[in-house]
Amino acid sequence: MTYLYFVVFGLLLLSSEALSKQDEVLDDNVASKGPVNQPPTLNRHLSRLKIDATAGVAFRYSLSPNVFTDPEDGSNLTFTLYDAENVPVSEQSWFQYDPIFRIFYGLPLREHVSRWSYILEAKDSGGLVAQVPLDIRVQMLRRARLYNHQFIMKVKLLRQFRNAIDWQIRALEGIMTLFGDMNLEHLTVLNVTQNADVYEFSWANYTLPKYSCPLEDINKLMKIMESETQPGSPSSNLIKAMSPHLQVLEIGWQGIGFCSKEELMKIHAPSEFPPRLCNSIGHLTATVGHLFVYNVSEETFTDAEDGSTRNLHLSFRFSDSSQIPSSHWLQFDAQKQEFYGVPSSNDISNANYLLIAEDSSKKVAYDNFSVEVKIAPKIICPTVEFQMTMNPSLNLLYNASNKRKVVEKLMRLFGQSDTDSIRIKNITDNPSTITLYNMSLGSKIQVETEELHKIFTVDEEDNGMNPNEHVNRVVKKDIKIASFRLIPQDSCTD
Repeated sequence: MTYLYFVVFGLLLLSSEALSKQDEVLDDNVASKGPVNQPPTLNRHLSRLKIDATAGVAFRYSLSPNVFTDPEDGSNLTFTLYDAENVPVSEQSWFQYDPIFRIFYGLPLREHVSRWSYILEAKDSGGLVAQVPLDIRVQMLRRARLYNHQFIMKVKLLRQFRNAIDWQIRALEGIMTLFGDMNLEHLTVLNVTQNADVYEFSWANYTLPKYSCPLEDINKLMKIMESETQPGSPSSNLIKAMSPHLQVLEIGWQGIGFCSKEELMKIHAPSEFPPRLCNSIGHLTATVGHLFVYNVSEETFTDAEDGSTRNLHLSFRFSDSSQIPSSHWLQFDAQKQEFYGVPSSNDISNANYLLIAEDSSKKVAYDNFSVEVKIAPKIICPTVEFQMTMNPSLNLLYNASNKRKVVEKLMRLFGQSDTDSIRIKNITDNPSTITLYNMSLGSKIQVETEELHKIFTVDEEDNGMNPNEHVNRVVKKDIKIASFRLIPQDSCTD
């Protein structure tokens, strides 16, 4: 028995030593490997990246260094751009990413107007990755319809460019250098085509006049780009601006828009050219109780003879061509070319209208648009209500012009320039009484009504209903105020 005891004890001792050595080896291995690598992490405030771009206009977008973080590498990560199918973006794509400078850049054309989805991947030194969706909205340039010219340059590439748009952006930079204008938005690329090893690059200059054919301005630019002795050949300055990356073979221009009609206008009478719609008003929104004012853009219509919208006579009707009654909430000032009105709760709707543009030869063009009247957001805990009574009556209920006049006087009275500052609660006539709120006072500001009384009223026995000299001076003689009351509302509690 004694012998067996020692044998068992010896085996247990050897087993314990073996396990101890195994633990030491495991500890050494763990120590040599260090902490486990963690993947990059997307900034918790970001769910996706968004970029707005315009067709024909080159853009650059710098990636913020704090989009991704990594416990081991910080912001020193490797980035790759993928399309929506998780395939690396092609070298022929109009949108690219420069991983060295961490810059997105692109040059979308007219055919790229749409919404595009991409994926940006960040990879750390250990090969672990994180991704963030990237959305790009490419819009059509509104002014694109007004272009009256295009410059056309034929070039050969003298070096290999990594991406297709790289040489196009290089061409834009050469043009800007030539004219000393580094604003990318002043140039719009209209088209890029290829025939064998020759590329045709066409663009327009937005700084030129839009409502006529600016032949003199175009010729001035061509004089800089074109050889004096060889028409159609590049000038030495243009060659220098494009070298050493691009070889300019030809330079010229072509008329579009107004310029394409130059010869037609010599043959036909001007009356044969009606105005044309360039930029539709589309959809407008007004709010119950607030003054609505919309000035028609100068670029809404153009006319070959009369020029911009400002030179045309504008009027408007309902979409079925019926007349707008004088009692309708929305009216039009033909001289100022603007819509205006203060809608009430009875006007809540989405109505369609017709804007008519007439030139000097009585030719017309039309724009169908809509105006939606929405209910105003509820005022939470208004501090004070104002009530103004006018005598004689101004027929405010059915006279949009007088209603606008009163609201604008109130804005001046309160020192406000924003139409959203005045909210009309109610209007009655005989006598004309208007009840309103001043939205700029806020919902939880303790308003000292006694101080307001001093600003607007004469403190007499009638509880301060008489307007003081400040009020009368602002509203002047065209509106006679019989009383101006301040009605405190229930105070707000947290």
